[in-house]
Amino acid sequence: MNRFRRFKRSLAYSALLGLGWRVALVIGFITVGGFLIISRALEDNKLEELAIFIQERAEREGAIFRTISKAHTQAAASLHQALAQADNEGPDETAFLEAFDRYFPLQPDGTRRSADFLFEGARQGVTGWISGMGAFIKNGKDLTVADKRLLMTAFETAYHVGQAQFQDLPSLYFFTPNNELLIHAPSRADRLMFYRKEAPASFDFTSQELVQITLPENNPEGEMRCTSLRPIIYDQTGTTWTTGCHTPVYLNGTHVGAFGSSILLDKLLENAIADVPLGATNMIITADGKLIAHPSLTKQGEANDRMLDIPASANTNLKAIYSAIQEHPDDDVFVTTVEATGHYVAIGRIKGPDWYFVTAYPQDLILANARENATILLYVGFVGLLLALASLLVAIRSDIVAPLRALVRHNQNMARGDFSATPPTIAKGSAGNDELGQLARSSARMARRLSEAFSTLEQRVEERTHDLAAAKTQAERANAAKSDFLANMSHEIRTPLTGIVGMLDILSGEQLPESARPYVSMARQSADMMLELVNDILDLSRIEAGKMVLKPEPTNLGGLLNRTVLSLAPLASQKDLELTLKDDTPKDLWLKIDQKALRQIMINLIGNAIKFTDSGSVIISASARAVEGGQQSVTLNVKDTGKGIPRDAQARLFDRFETVKENQITGKSTGLGLAITRELVQLMKGWVAVESEVGKGSTFVVSLRLDEADAPLDAGLDAAPGQDRDLTGLKVVAVDDNPVNRAVLKKLCESEGFEVSVLSSGEEMISRIAALQKEGAPPPDIFLMDINMPGKDGMVTLQEIRALGGWARDIPAIAFTAHAVVGVVDNLKAGGMQGYVGKPIDRKAFLAELRRCLSEGVR
Repeated sequence: MNRFRRFKRSLAYSALLGLGWRVALVIGFITVGGFLIISRALEDNKLEELAIFIQERAEREGAIFRTISKAHTQAAASLHQALAQADNEGPDETAFLEAFDRYFPLQPDGTRRSADFLFEGARQGVTGWISGMGAFIKNGKDLTVADKRLLMTAFETAYHVGQAQFQDLPSLYFFTPNNELLIHAPSRADRLMFYRKEAPASFDFTSQELVQITLPENNPEGEMRCTSLRPIIYDQTGTTWTTGCHTPVYLNGTHVGAFGSSILLDKLLENAIADVPLGATNMIITADGKLIAHPSLTKQGEANDRMLDIPASANTNLKAIYSAIQEHPDDDVFVTTVEATGHYVAIGRIKGPDWYFVTAYPQDLILANARENATILLYVGFVGLLLALASLLVAIRSDIVAPLRALVRHNQNMARGDFSATPPTIAKGSAGNDELGQLARSSARMARRLSEAFSTLEQRVEERTHDLAAAKTQAERANAAKSDFLANMSHEIRTPLTGIVGMLDILSGEQLPESARPYVSMARQSADMMLELVNDILDLSRIEAGKMVLKPEPTNLGGLLNRTVLSLAPLASQKDLELTLKDDTPKDLWLKIDQKALRQIMINLIGNAIKFTDSGSVIISASARAVEGGQQSVTLNVKDTGKGIPRDAQARLFDRFETVKENQITGKSTGLGLAITRELVQLMKGWVAVESEVGKGSTFVVSLRLDEADAPLDAGLDAAPGQDRDLTGLKVVAVDDNPVNRAVLKKLCESEGFEVSVLSSGEEMISRIAALQKEGAPPPDIFLMDINMPGKDGMVTLQEIRALGGWARDIPAIAFTAHAVVGVVDNLKAGGMQGYVGKPIDRKAFLAELRRCLSEGVR
C-alpha cells in the first residue's frame, strides 16, 4: 500500500496517467493511418518493380540497335584508318584503278554494278576472301580518283566489318547521297540481284528516307537514325517487316555518306509482347503514334493490319496512352497513371528507332494486392502497439526518471560555478545515445567550451581578420570577372548590330515611301544609340580591368578640337543652338595625345551640353600654357545655357548609371558618358569638374598636363597617296559566316560599283581562290575577311590562301571584326592582314581603308 502511494507521487505515475488516453487516441490514428501508409508503400513498391521491369525490357529490346550503332562506329573508324593509311603509303594508282574496274565494271547503261564473283566468293590479292557483296553505282562514268578510292575502301570496310558482325547483323552497307550503294548481305534471299542486275539505270534512292535522315541539314548531330517500319524490298507479299538504321560518315568535316544495317523485326516484336507480367499487356508504339506490336490489335504477318495509326483511330485507351508518351518527351523511363483506361502504364524508350515499349497494368490488380498485404501488417502492428503500452511504465522509470535525476544534480553543480563536473549517469556509463544521454554529454561539453572560450578569443579574432582579407580578394576577382564579362557581351552585341546598321543603311538608299523614311531614320538613330552604349560599356569594362592603354602620338591640339566640334555641328543645328569653338592655343602647338581618348572626352561633354540645352549656345574654349618638364597645362571648358544642375546632384554626376533629368538625379538612362569621361581624364593624369546653377547653365572644366611633341614630317600633306583612286569595277572576294552581314556587305560593295563575290565560310573561300587559279581566271583586287568564323577563322583562311602561291600571295586583305579590344589592329597585321575595319561598318572608313590598302599593297 505504501509502495503504491509512493508510486502515485512519482514522475512515472504522472507520465503514465497523462499518456494513457493519448496513447489510446494515437492507436486509433495509427490503425487507420498505418493501413493507408502501408497500402501506399506497397503500391509504390509495385510501381517501382514495374519501372525496373520496363527499364530492363527497353534495354533488352534496344540491344540490337546498340549493336548496330557499335558496328557503324567501328566501320567508320576502320574507313578513316584505311583512307589515312592509303594517303600515307601512296599506293600504285594504276593497280588501284584496274582493281576498281574489275570489282565494278562499267555497264552499257552508264552504271557500275559489282562483279558476280564478289557475291559468289573469291580471293582477291591482299584483300583476301570476299563474298556476299553487291554494289550499285549510278554515275559510273564521271567518278574521280578520290571517289573511286572512297568507294573501294568503303566496299572493303563493309565486307570486313559485316563479316565480323554477321552473327548479329544480317546486313551492313555503305551509301552516298550520289546514288552509290555498297552492301554486305550474304544471306539475303534475293542474293542482291536487284542491285547487281535488275535495278534500272534510272534507279534513284536519294529522296528515300534512309538518305534523307543522314543528310547534315536533317541530322546535324550526326547520330544514328532509323527509318519507319516497312516491308522488306524483296518480299512482295508485304508480310515481312524491317527497319534500317543509318549513321552518317564525315571525312575532314564533309559528309560523304553513311553506314547502314537493316534488321527483320517479326521475331523481335512477337517476343516483346509475349513476355508480360501476369494480368498486364505489352505493346510497342512509335514516336509518331503508330501501334506496331500488340497481342490483339496488330496481326503479325498481315500487311493491312500490321500498324495502327493511333491519332486517327477510334481507340480512346490507346489515345490516352499515346498522350501520356507525348507529355514525357525527355524521359527514357517513366510510370504514370492513365485514368481513362484504369491502368498504370510503364513506358521505356527504345533508342535508335525511337520506339516506346509500353506495359499497361490494371490499377485494381495492384491496389487489391497492396491492401491485402497491408491488412496483415496492420494486425501485427496493432499487437505491437499494445505490447509497447504495457512496457511504457518500465521505460519511463528506467530511461527517463533516472537520467533526469542525474541531470538535475549536474545542473546544480554548474549553477555553483563548477564547469568541470561530469553528469553521474555518464560517469557510471549508464547513459545511452538517446536524447537524455545526448543532453547529458552536451551539458558536459558546454561546460568545457565555456572555459575554453575565454582563452581562444584572440585566436578567433585573428582568424576572422584572415577571412575578411580572403573575402576582399574574392570580391576583387569577382569585379575583374564582371569586367571581362561586359567586354565579351559588348562584342556579342556588336556582331548582330552590324547587320542592323547595315540593313538600315541599305533601306535608306532604297526607293521607300515618304511615310517610311522617318521610321528608317529613327531606327538608325536607335541603332547608333545602342552602338554608343556598347562602346561605353566596353570602354568602362576595359578601364576597370586595367586593359585601357593610352597611345599618345604627336597631335595638333587645335586641329583635333576643330574636327571634333565640326562633327557635332549638325546635332547642334537640329536644335538651333550656336556651337562655338574659342581656341586660344598656339596654332603650331603639337602635343603627345591619345586622340581617341581626348576626342571621346570632348564628344561626351559637348554631346551632353547639346542634349540638355533647349535654346542659346554651347561654347567650347581651350587654352594652354607652358610648364616645367617640357609639358603644357591644357584647360578645356564646355559652357552651355541649359537648365543647370542642382548642387546636391553635382557630387554624384560622374557616378555610373546616374543622370540628371528635370533637375533630379535619376537612373532611367545609362549614365555612362560622364563616368567614362572621368575615368579617361584620370587615366590621362588630369581632373574634371563642373560648375552649375539651376536655370543659368553649366560649365564642365577639364585640366590636363600633356607632353610637348615635334610636328611629324607629313603634317602638311592633305591626304595619303591613293586616297583619290576611283574604285569603280573593283573585283572583291569576301567571306562572312553571318548571312545578314553577307547581305549588307554585298549591297555596300554593289552600291559602290564593285564586282563582289561573298562566300559563307573559310573553306569555301579557299576552294574558290584555288578554282580561279586553276581556271586561269583574272585575280581579284582585294580580299575582305571576317575574322570570327566557325571552323577556319579569317586568319587561318588567309594563311591557307597565301599558301596556294601565285597571285594569291599578292592580293591585299582587309579584316572585319566586332572585337574592339586594345592591340587588335597590331595582332591582325602581324597575322598577315593589310587593313582593318570594325563592325558595324562605316562606309567612309571602309572606302578609305580600301584605297590605302590598294595603294600600299602587300608588304
